[in-house]
Amino acid sequence: MDLPTYAFQHQRYWLDAPADPGDVTAMGLDSADHPLLGAAVTLANADGAVLTGRLSLDRHPWLADHVVNSAVIFPGTGYVELALHAGAQVGAETVDELTIETPLVLPERGAVQLQVVVGAADAGPARSVQVYARSADTDAQWTRHASGLLTTGRRSAGTVLAEWPPTGAEPVSTDDLYHHLATGGLAYGPVFRGLRRVWRRDDEFYAEVNLPENVEADDFGLHPAVLDAGLHTLGLADGDTFRGLPFAWSGITLHATGAAGVRIRLTPVGSGVRVVVADAVGAPVATIDSLVLRPVQAHQTGGTSDALFDLTWQEIDTSAALTDPDWAYHPAVRPELAPTGAAQGVPIADPLARDGATAAALLVLTAGLGGDVAGPSAVHDEVNRVLGLVQEWLAGSNTHRLAVLTRHAVGDDVTDLAGAAVWGLLRSAQAENPDRLLLV
Repeated sequence: MDLPTYAFQHQRYWLDAPADPGDVTAMGLDSADHPLLGAAVTLANADGAVLTGRLSLDRHPWLADHVVNSAVIFPGTGYVELALHAGAQVGAETVDELTIETPLVLPERGAVQLQVVVGAADAGPARSVQVYARSADTDAQWTRHASGLLTTGRRSAGTVLAEWPPTGAEPVSTDDLYHHLATGGLAYGPVFRGLRRVWRRDDEFYAEVNLPENVEADDFGLHPAVLDAGLHTLGLADGDTFRGLPFAWSGITLHATGAAGVRIRLTPVGSGVRVVVADAVGAPVATIDSLVLRPVQAHQTGGTSDALFDLTWQEIDTSAALTDPDWAYHPAVRPELAPTGAAQGVPIADPLARDGATAAALLVLTAGLGGDVAGPSAVHDEVNRVLGLVQEWLAGSNTHRLAVLTRHAVGDDVTDLAGAAVWGLLRSAQAENPDRLLLV
């Protein structure tokens, strides 16, 4: 008697929980019309909006395929999707900037409540957007996980990737890519392994990405797993510059929705990368002017979000970076804290206006270094002062680098509150102008 032979296929199957939250209109809300969001409400006394949702691995099982150091982390590309959808609800089509502040760890059981808050267009076309989350099972405090700006109009008309692969692009093997990423703490499951083929031409990468057949992309603007898988191509780049998790985005424009298979072009820009996404025939899908990634710690986090990102200091060759420098410092700083040869209170544009100025850098010490400035109003004044200086610097015709020095403004020993606020401001400015600003 012949017995049947059984074989196991190592492929995950799951039952999709219904994404429909029910009739939210009966509760005075509007439907959010998005797989990650359940309801939307416009504010009666302000020109803003709040979109809400409930994330769980039961309702959104594909999120379980995004694991960072043994913890399921909501993907950075998911914040892009949320911001784009929120912007579409209020007529702001471009995500001008978006910074991921704190990773969102999804529990193995249970759910998290989600809020996407869009601010009013008080002055000009820009609106703030913020993404908050908290445990759905407790009265935990809300945590802001991402924040940015939305603007009206489209910054980019999109790029056609019709010639595929481009002339001169050489194929790159991806056989060891996911093993390599896993050794760095990035473990991706089947849904996030949509990278199919990769080519390289000089410092540009070209990639093809397709979602698995059992994953629907129709209701998304740009499915987070599609964009995330395309960014895995950066793991093939030389060195460690483009390895890690998405951190700061700028200039995100969506040209088409629902793409399950895309072509992607990745081009280094400063300390980040420019991303162009097209569909399977080369028509524009999305454009990202700049994306900056942050490294992931090699040790396991045990599910704690604050250990994912680490502050590291890089020593620079000052002889090369600060050739023939012009120094200036803020008048509130004690003279003994200023570098040798510094001129007190020198206007920021004056030193470089002289004839024969070479690759000079200007060192600005924040007022908080003097130890005499404290309180919210002082922090506010100092941030505005440095903002004005940086705007003046970037608007000038010089191509020099502005070095900004703080002491005890970041890390575990923060005593300069004004400097800490300035540091946060300048980190955002540095993401947009990586070759013009230096934090010391």
